[in-house]
Amino acid sequence: MIAKAEKAGAKIVKRPQDVFWGGYFEDPEGYYWEVAWNPGFYPGPKSEN
Repeated sequence: MIAKAEKAGAKIVKRPQDVFWGGYFEDPEGYYWEVAWNPGFYPGPKSEN
């Protein structure tokens, strides 16, 4: 994701590191974005269990 953003013109403000949550980039219009990753999170329907 970060590499694709950079290729599209984003300014990477903090390079990806081995951290538990993700990183940040700045897009060409100056907006900052946070990329987060959680292997235990599934954005689908809630389980009935």
